[in-house]
Amino acid sequence: MTAGSHWQLQLQGDALRADRLLEMDALSVSPAPGVPPLFTAPLARLKSGDRVAIMGRNGCGKSTLLKQIWQHFQGIENAQLKLHPRVSLGYYDQTLHQLPDDATLLGALEPFAPAAEIRKRALIGAGFPWAQHGKNVSTLSGGERSRLLFVGLSLARYSLLMLDEPTNHLDMEGKEALADTLRDYAGGVLLVSHDRKLISESCNRFWLIDNGQLSEWHDLDAVAEKLRTVTVTDAVCTPETAVIPTQEEHLLERLIMLETRLAEDQARKPKHQKPALQAQWRKEIAAINAKL
Repeated sequence: MTAGSHWQLQLQGDALRADRLLEMDALSVSPAPGVPPLFTAPLARLKSGDRVAIMGRNGCGKSTLLKQIWQHFQGIENAQLKLHPRVSLGYYDQTLHQLPDDATLLGALEPFAPAAEIRKRALIGAGFPWAQHGKNVSTLSGGERSRLLFVGLSLARYSLLMLDEPTNHLDMEGKEALADTLRDYAGGVLLVSHDRKLISESCNRFWLIDNGQLSEWHDLDAVAEKLRTVTVTDAVCTPETAVIPTQEEHLLERLIMLETRLAEDQARKPKHQKPALQAQWRKEIAAINAKL
């Protein structure tokens, strides 16, 4: 998948029997509260089997849309967003923030698969020898960290999968494996990528963000031609630097992740809980709350 790895990427989707997994209705997508929206999305829906490529010029809100959906799923509700109550959501964030620096490789995979033996086998199969399992995520290179997140996503079954620039650390073999596994994915997919080949081989729907609006397109070539056309409006499109998350946003994302991990661990049977990790998470949660 990544350089030097023979691990085969496979993602297992879950086809949820429902008219819609996701619905957006007059959604305003903004990088932060109080900041003018980057774009608005009219009524748009996604169901199992839909593999949607979100396309648009740099800085126009593609990644921000995925973050907003993820935050809604984590509990920061948005009235213009609806997720099916039984939806399970997986998210590959290009910044790889789902993997905390201070977690061990084995511990970082716990939210994806509670059983330690399954996680150990998966790590070894992905090229992480047993001696590395106790090392912190912070010691990994970008490619290794990406591979670790993909290992986690492959251990779970999601009815909706969001991928934000997933090919940044993939070699050619990994990109082909990703296209193959997405093409057969049973759930729904939202993909943000600059890889035209990946989009053409894996996606069957296309959402274009242009001139502050999201619209549905059915012809990938037409979307590509549209993106090659430079207009006056595009010249004043919100610059890419405008969507760089603030420190407060990073802290908020980290807080949500920690609170989720703590709640999930507390919901387990006492013998399966991790008191030391819970104490560590509570300490960090308190520190973040003090800064916000």
